[in-house]
Amino acid sequence: MILSVVIALGFAWLLGTLAASACWSRQRPAPADLLLLVPLGLGLGLGLTSIFFFAASLIANEPRGLAAGMDGLAIAGLSWCLWRKPPAAAAKPRPPARTGLLVTALVGSILGQAAVVAVVVSARAYEAEPLGSWDGWAIWNMHARFLFHAGPHWADALRQPTLNWTHPDYPLLVPASVARAWAWVGRDAPLASGLVSGAFGAATAGLLMAATARLRPALVAFTGGLVLLGTPFFVTFASNEHADIPLGFFILATLTLLALSQRGGHPAGALALAGLTAGLAAWTKNEGLLFAMVVSFALVARELVRGSPRLAGAFLGGLLAGLLPVIYFKVMLAPPGDLVSGGITARLGQLLDASRHRLILASLWRDAMRFGEWCFAPFLVMLLPLAGPGWRRFVGREWSAAAAVALTAAGYYTVYLLTPLDLKWHVDNSMVRLLIQLWPATIFLWCLALSAEESSASSGRTLRRPGVVLAGFVLLNLAGTGVLLSLFARQLAPNEMARARTGGREFSAVLGEGWFAREGRGSDLWVWSRGESRLLLRADGSPAAGPFTVAFGLRSLDARQVTAKIGDRIVWSGVAGPMLSQVRIPGLQLSSGDMTLVFTTDRPGVPESGATGARALTFALYHPRIE
Repeated sequence: MILSVVIALGFAWLLGTLAASACWSRQRPAPADLLLLVPLGLGLGLGLTSIFFFAASLIANEPRGLAAGMDGLAIAGLSWCLWRKPPAAAAKPRPPARTGLLVTALVGSILGQAAVVAVVVSARAYEAEPLGSWDGWAIWNMHARFLFHAGPHWADALRQPTLNWTHPDYPLLVPASVARAWAWVGRDAPLASGLVSGAFGAATAGLLMAATARLRPALVAFTGGLVLLGTPFFVTFASNEHADIPLGFFILATLTLLALSQRGGHPAGALALAGLTAGLAAWTKNEGLLFAMVVSFALVARELVRGSPRLAGAFLGGLLAGLLPVIYFKVMLAPPGDLVSGGITARLGQLLDASRHRLILASLWRDAMRFGEWCFAPFLVMLLPLAGPGWRRFVGREWSAAAAVALTAAGYYTVYLLTPLDLKWHVDNSMVRLLIQLWPATIFLWCLALSAEESSASSGRTLRRPGVVLAGFVLLNLAGTGVLLSLFARQLAPNEMARARTGGREFSAVLGEGWFAREGRGSDLWVWSRGESRLLLRADGSPAAGPFTVAFGLRSLDARQVTAKIGDRIVWSGVAGPMLSQVRIPGLQLSSGDMTLVFTTDRPGVPESGATGARALTFALYHPRIE
């Protein structure tokens, strides 16, 4: 299964990289361009292959073969176009290494360790939610299952009135990408959809650093990558199948291509590519339609004022190509969205409603202060370069990129003012996602403002032994990676409550059915039961293990009887109450496979609060351990 997913992603990656290379310049891209084209091609390829799969699903009952044929023809055609291009001219020699290489190597080393942590954390987030979070399983994966299972009738399933809560008007880039991966695997495997989601996160980080390194010093690019990978919310979102990460990628891709279009000798190709990624943003999520409109306004207005209608036309041509599947889907297949229900003219008065402004601004302040899930928010430090000469460091189309982000944020604010939905509910359930959509692009603009472009003629003392610095950089990364992996190996998995090694065997206690999510604060660790719950005890594959003891703290919101059984045998029974009590179950013997402790209680759960939808809690296990 993994091989099939890797092949599916690999073909998409190859197609996207070839498409980006074909538009990049009038010559074959130089090897140095690959650092930029490879991450750009990963996201671009997933977008293009999603369009092919969508088109194939409209034509064929089994779209896999037709979509694969479209992929192959596109790869062959693009390869032929690249082969006909003349090779790129030899690159100018790089300026001598300066003493800043030491600082760059140090920050790069920290970035390498951050990348290791991000991969592990993202993988564990997937382990905790293999079916994705709410949006993952209730919207994107459900729509992907229509494409994968319903054959020619998938659009009819999407229009069922009983499924309006799944937002059937949302564009299909993510569902079509997931359905395509499932088609290669042959079944709707959660790992396939998780890898598609994670690929967009990886592509976003790679593109941010590669594009910044083309415009600013490498130290600035590493710093920007470190900020993005150091955003816990971005890392955990990367694998849980929200469309906000793919949308953030296409927004970033569009803005970086605008900024890079003034470098090299073929701005029309880069702008056409920027238009295509803006169209793919609209194919990703409804918010992408707003972005496509405002970035088109910002770019086209600039080019027309400067007398460059040909460049404006190149951008609009790429945009139209990306918008074609969106237009067809919205006009022919999708039901009306909830935000356009009713007449908008009747809601124009809401623009002047002071109470709505106060609510939106208060929610923005609240969510911005806790955005990213950092222990502390670095926004004040990040604002410093913007408060000084930062804005004056923007040149050319970098101003269009900055205007697009500002106009998109203003558009989001206007949508809140005009929404027909309950405003507080709407803001509380979407504000953070809008922020994460713009976060990679905001970091990119911050990097541009952080430093002016480094002159190739800059002088400075050269390092006498740059090879020693490089070797130290490699060794430092290898040592740090080993330490981080060893630390993660000792951490509990998302569904584990305890792990211990005794008598030469490793034991673990794993949450089975019947529990709420594991909780913790500082060194405290606990989990609440829904009523009847299972705790799985596992050994390291030995045929016989034991005897051993399971110990834990027990607490309930009220006095209740709690019983633990193995099969039909009661191994412990007692009363749990508001005060934490300690329980020990000795003499357990694990003969083969898992041993299951089944916990039951004699009373229903107690609501933890008076809020709607509050959890009904029965009893909680604290600090389970195996002795």
